[in-house]
Amino acid sequence: MVILFINYPMMQSYKHFNKLPSDQFENLEISIDKLKEYKELVGNISSYKDLNKYDYITYYSLTIHHLRKANKIVYNVYDLLGKEEYLKLNMLKIYEYQINLLNEKRRVSVLNTCIFALIDFAPTKFFNFVEKNKNILLLVKLFRSC
Repeated sequence: MVILFINYPMMQSYKHFNKLPSDQFENLEISIDKLKEYKELVGNISSYKDLNKYDYITYYSLTIHHLRKANKIVYNVYDLLGKEEYLKLNMLKIYEYQINLLNEKRRVSVLNTCIFALIDFAPTKFFNFVEKNKNILLLVKLFRSC
Protein backbone atom coordinates (compact mmCIF):
# COMPACT_ATOMS: atom_id res chain seq x y z
CA MET A 1 0.00 0.00 0.00
CA VAL A 2 1.24 3.48 -0.89
CA ILE A 3 0.25 6.49 1.19
CA LEU A 4 0.74 10.04 0.02
CA PHE A 5 1.22 12.41 2.93
CA ILE A 6 0.40 16.02 2.08
CA ASN A 7 1.08 18.90 4.42
CA TYR A 8 -1.18 21.91 4.46
CA PRO A 9 0.04 24.42 3.61
CA MET A 10 3.59 22.97 3.81
CA MET A 11 6.02 20.91 5.91
CA GLN A 12 6.41 23.55 8.64
CA SER A 13 2.79 22.98 9.67
CA TYR A 14 3.92 20.28 12.13
CA LYS A 15 5.28 22.97 14.46
CA HIS A 16 2.65 25.71 14.00
CA PHE A 17 2.15 26.05 17.78
CA ASN A 18 3.21 28.68 20.24
CA LYS A 19 2.22 26.36 23.12
CA LEU A 20 0.81 22.93 23.81
CA PRO A 21 -1.90 22.07 24.33
CA SER A 22 -3.34 24.52 21.81
CA ASP A 23 -7.00 25.47 21.83
CA GLN A 24 -6.60 27.44 18.60
CA PHE A 25 -5.20 24.62 16.45
CA GLU A 26 -8.59 23.00 15.87
CA ASN A 27 -9.72 25.91 13.68
CA LEU A 28 -6.35 27.20 12.51
CA GLU A 29 -6.40 28.16 8.83
CA ILE A 30 -4.11 30.23 6.64
CA SER A 31 -5.04 32.46 3.73
CA ILE A 32 -3.41 31.59 0.43
CA ASP A 33 -2.35 35.23 0.29
CA LYS A 34 -0.01 34.48 3.23
CA LEU A 35 1.58 31.31 1.83
CA LYS A 36 4.77 33.02 0.67
CA GLU A 37 5.29 34.18 4.25
CA TYR A 38 4.26 30.92 5.95
CA LYS A 39 7.76 29.66 6.84
CA GLU A 40 8.59 33.02 8.40
CA LEU A 41 5.24 33.16 10.21
CA VAL A 42 5.75 29.73 11.78
CA GLY A 43 9.36 30.60 12.57
CA ASN A 44 8.19 33.66 14.47
CA ILE A 45 5.41 32.04 16.50
CA SER A 46 6.57 28.46 17.04
CA SER A 47 7.93 27.40 20.40
CA TYR A 48 8.97 24.08 18.84
CA LYS A 49 11.70 25.04 16.36
CA ASP A 50 14.55 22.84 17.57
CA LEU A 51 13.96 19.16 16.78
CA ASN A 52 16.89 18.25 19.04
CA LYS A 53 14.80 19.37 22.03
CA TYR A 54 11.85 17.13 21.18
CA ASP A 55 11.15 14.24 23.52
CA TYR A 56 8.47 11.54 23.33
CA ILE A 57 5.92 13.73 25.07
CA THR A 58 6.52 16.58 22.64
CA TYR A 59 6.40 14.40 19.52
CA TYR A 60 3.29 12.55 20.63
CA SER A 61 1.56 15.76 21.68
CA LEU A 62 2.20 17.42 18.32
CA THR A 63 1.02 14.29 16.55
CA ILE A 64 -2.15 14.09 18.65
CA HIS A 65 -3.08 17.65 17.71
CA HIS A 66 -2.73 16.78 14.02
CA LEU A 67 -4.65 13.50 14.45
CA ARG A 68 -7.51 15.27 16.17
CA LYS A 69 -7.65 17.83 13.38
CA ALA A 70 -7.62 15.13 10.69
CA ASN A 71 -10.49 13.46 12.55
CA LYS A 72 -12.40 16.75 12.55
CA ILE A 73 -11.85 17.21 8.82
CA VAL A 74 -12.96 13.69 7.92
CA TYR A 75 -15.57 12.93 10.61
CA ASN A 76 -16.37 16.40 12.01
CA VAL A 77 -15.26 15.37 15.51
CA TYR A 78 -12.25 17.04 17.14
CA ASP A 79 -11.13 14.08 19.22
CA LEU A 80 -8.41 11.48 19.18
CA LEU A 81 -8.82 8.63 16.76
CA GLY A 82 -8.29 5.07 17.95
CA LYS A 83 -5.93 2.73 16.12
CA GLU A 84 -8.63 1.08 14.00
CA GLU A 85 -10.17 4.43 13.04
CA TYR A 86 -6.74 5.82 12.22
CA LEU A 87 -5.92 2.88 9.95
CA LYS A 88 -9.14 3.62 8.02
CA LEU A 89 -8.47 7.37 7.79
CA ASN A 90 -9.01 8.46 4.20
CA MET A 91 -6.34 10.95 3.12
CA LEU A 92 -8.31 11.65 -0.06
CA LYS A 93 -11.14 13.10 2.04
CA ILE A 94 -8.64 15.44 3.69
CA TYR A 95 -7.36 16.50 0.28
CA GLU A 96 -10.90 17.09 -1.01
CA TYR A 97 -11.77 19.11 2.10
CA GLN A 98 -8.69 21.29 1.59
CA ILE A 99 -9.48 21.82 -2.10
CA ASN A 100 -13.05 22.86 -1.24
CA LEU A 101 -11.83 25.26 1.45
CA LEU A 102 -9.29 26.68 -0.98
CA ASN A 103 -11.89 27.19 -3.70
CA GLU A 104 -14.58 28.60 -1.40
CA LYS A 105 -12.54 30.74 1.01
CA ARG A 106 -9.01 30.93 -0.45
CA ARG A 107 -7.72 29.29 2.73
CA VAL A 108 -6.27 25.97 3.86
CA SER A 109 -6.63 24.31 7.22
CA VAL A 110 -3.21 23.92 8.85
CA LEU A 111 -2.51 20.17 9.03
CA ASN A 112 0.62 18.06 8.79
CA THR A 113 0.15 14.47 7.67
CA CYS A 114 3.84 13.57 7.29
CA ILE A 115 3.93 13.32 11.06
CA PHE A 116 1.61 10.30 10.65
CA ALA A 117 4.40 8.31 8.94
CA LEU A 118 5.88 7.48 12.32
CA ILE A 119 2.49 6.24 13.52
CA ASP A 120 2.27 4.00 10.47
CA PHE A 121 5.67 2.51 11.34
CA ALA A 122 4.32 1.15 14.66
CA PRO A 123 0.63 1.99 15.15
CA THR A 124 0.07 -0.36 18.09
CA LYS A 125 3.03 1.09 19.97
CA PHE A 126 1.86 4.64 19.25
CA PHE A 127 -1.74 4.14 20.38
CA ASN A 128 -0.72 2.11 23.45
CA PHE A 129 1.61 4.93 24.50
CA VAL A 130 -1.14 7.50 23.96
CA GLU A 131 -3.66 5.51 25.98
CA LYS A 132 -1.20 4.99 28.83
CA ASN A 133 -0.12 8.66 28.89
CA LYS A 134 -3.29 10.45 27.74
CA ASN A 135 -3.48 12.79 30.73
CA ILE A 136 0.11 13.93 30.35
CA LEU A 137 -0.22 14.38 26.61
CA LEU A 138 -3.49 16.29 26.44
CA LEU A 139 -4.09 18.14 29.69
CA VAL A 140 -0.89 19.79 30.93
CA LYS A 141 1.66 22.19 29.57
CA LEU A 142 4.02 19.79 27.87
CA PHE A 143 7.01 21.65 26.66
CA ARG A 144 10.00 23.26 28.17
CA SER A 145 11.06 26.46 26.43
CA CYS A 146 12.99 25.73 23.23
